[in-house]
Formats: sequence, C-alpha cells, structure tokens
Amino acid sequence: MRVALLVNIPAPYRVPVYDRLAERLGEDFKVIYMAELESNRKWKVPELKHAHQYLKGFTLSRGTRHVHVRFGVFTALLKFKPDVVITAGFNPPMLMGWLYTRLFGKAHVPMSDAWVGSEANLSGLHRYIRRLVFGSSKAFIGASQQTLELFKSYGVEKNLFKACLCVDNSRFTPLAGPVAHRAYDLVFSGSLIEGKLPLFFVEVVKRLAGKMPKLSVLVIGDGALRDSMHEALATLPTVHTTFTGYLQQSELPAYYVQGKIFCFPTKRDAWGIVANEACASGMAVLTCANAGCAVELIVNNHNGYVLPLEPEVWAEHAAKLLGDEMLLSEMSQNAIRSVEEYTYDHAARGILAACEA
Repeated sequence: MRVALLVNIPAPYRVPVYDRLAERLGEDFKVIYMAELESNRKWKVPELKHAHQYLKGFTLSRGTRHVHVRFGVFTALLKFKPDVVITAGFNPPMLMGWLYTRLFGKAHVPMSDAWVGSEANLSGLHRYIRRLVFGSSKAFIGASQQTLELFKSYGVEKNLFKACLCVDNSRFTPLAGPVAHRAYDLVFSGSLIEGKLPLFFVEVVKRLAGKMPKLSVLVIGDGALRDSMHEALATLPTVHTTFTGYLQQSELPAYYVQGKIFCFPTKRDAWGIVANEACASGMAVLTCANAGCAVELIVNNHNGYVLPLEPEVWAEHAAKLLGDEMLLSEMSQNAIRSVEEYTYDHAARGILAACEA
C-alpha cells in the first residue's frame, strides 16, 4: 500500500507523526507540502525524516487564512503512484489530489481537525464541495470526536478514525514540579491577536487582582495586541507580568511548567494544541466552548473548567483554584493523566488504520 499525504505546511506537532508513518511504510509513504511556511507562522521547520516535496506556486493570504495555489500535483502523484491519497484541506491542490483518485480509481481519505463550531460560517459552495468530496471518500480521519461528528453531519456513517493532535508530552511532564510552588498564577500562550482574545484575558486578570493581595502572570506569544496588553496590565500595581515574546517549540516547556493555571479563551479554535502543552505541564486549564478541545480533553471540574466568556466567571474559578491548594494539585495531576493518551504514536496508528480501511 502506497500512501500520499497532501498538507499545507510541516507543522512541528504533526511532523513527528509523519515520521512514524514513514518508519512503518518506508518508501511507500510520501508527504506533499503546499509550502514550507505561512506568513502567520514563526516556528522553525523541524527536520523532516520522511519522504517529501514542496509544490511550486503561490499563496493568497488574508489575515490568518491562506489559500495555496500550487502546481504539479498530478505530476507528483503520477510519479509516486499511490493507492491512497490523504488530503488535509480543500485548497485547489487538495481538490486536484481528490480528483486524481476519481480519475484513476484510487482511494481518497480526507483528514481534518475542524468541527461543527469551527465551520459554522461556511458558505453554501464550501458545504457543497465537502459533500462532493466526502461522498466519494473511502475513510475519514478526524483530530477529535467532534471532527468525526462533523463528518457524520455530512452523512458519513463508516470508516471513521481519530488521529489526535498532540505534543511530545515527555518534554513537559518530567519538568513539572508541585503546582503550588510555581512562580506564575496565570499563564496565557498564543498569538496576541483579536481571535485569541488576549484582552479578555486582561479583564480576567483585573478582576482576579481584586480578589487577591498579589498576582503573578506570564504571557507567552506576540502579535498586534501586545502593546495594548502591556499597557493595561502595567496599570495593576499588585500584578507582576512577564512577557516572553514569541517562543519556539523547544523553548516552551521551561516556561509552561512554571504556571499554575492556564487560560485559553478563543473566538474559535479547531482544537487548541496549547491545551495539550498546558495539561502535559500539569496546569489546570480554563477554556470555553469555542475551543475544539473543550469537553474532550478539558473536562469541566476535572482538569479545568469550560466556562462562558465572562471575565468575572473566569476570575471566580481562578480564585477558587488558587485558594485551594488541594483542589489545584488534584486538577494538576488530572491534567497530566488526561493528556497521556494524546501521543504521536496514537495519531500515526489512526492515520494508518484509515488507509488500511
């Protein structure tokens, strides 16, 4: 069985999964990338230990959205001769990959991390294309149970497989000491842009500061709202805030394990890999229903809270945790245990099972 995978770019949290597939399939596995990087990504492209190629072409970008227009998909597939083509999106080259399977009688497998909430604003044309593609696909790969439910909403009934989004837990958990002794009460990590709600986080800090004599806050990331965050937090005399700026993946563990509570508000996230990092570091996570990881990874009142986007509610729950060392420690341990099954090996097995199906 020869497998070709079409994806946008080599993401640090997915490359190790592809490397494991290459270990299993050898020369019968190849990744075809649309680009090496996208304009809103600052990460360093990791070493690729799997067969791969980059297509030539151009990318149309609007904010965090990117439409890759690339050429040579058919040529690459005709040369590789895959039995299965996996496509991770609906950019023009991905649709060409699907068309290849239709023309040459090969199996097509869509792979996604989307869910009903993250695709709520799709146009009628986008939904029509999905129905067309899904209707002729042989198996389906979702990053979460919510993604599998999205497939089902299009009438898919069988050959549904999960390949979780994950990080290398072993880089975080061994560094995680007792949560009560950590330096930072609250941690925020992500792009400091409107969609990630960093100013909502500022409002949470303001309200929490009114409930506690002093507070220590860590902000990881960079973006257009950094100055606004900095100015707002600087007005709080009892709050000590550290801004790290953007950090590479290899730098994150040393900072994450210094935090007690991780705040993950968002307007919409297909999953939220930062929640994996936080759990692996032993932090309780506060998030909302707009995050794909809510309920599935972050279980309310177990390893964190899934809350409405109301700053006072978030501040109350944070104060509850910070004021109860036993509860905070229990949630910390629950967080570590809850993320243990989210591994690269688990994800690779899910992809391989879909191809075999």
